[in-house]
Amino acid sequence: MQIILFVILILLVAVIFAIKKDEFPTKTKIGFLLGIVLVVILSVLYEYAKGSQTNENRLTVNAFLQGKTLTCNGVDVTKQSFEYISGTQTFMPLKTNVAQKGLILEVVNCKIKD
Repeated sequence: MQIILFVILILLVAVIFAIKKDEFPTKTKIGFLLGIVLVVILSVLYEYAKGSQTNENRLTVNAFLQGKTLTCNGVDVTKQSFEYISGTQTFMPLKTNVAQKGLILEVVNCKIKD
């Protein structure tokens, strides 16, 4: 996907510079380029932040699957009382855990308990 976006970016820059000066002045072309650069920078920052969060979530889930205790919004989450739902990245109580029935805890709100 990143390669396709890079090719589209290169084509867009080439098209902007191929347009005649009569249709778009140089200042307008530079404005377009600065806008494109700004969008690319913001996209890279977003992807970096999202990648860091995804990595942290994966480590949290791995710790849970290895039998470690997590703390999610003040609730202790263990394999004996909760199950991990990968589709929604949440923890839900097992049927035997009647005290916390209906509780749904998101992985992003969980930390590994020391």
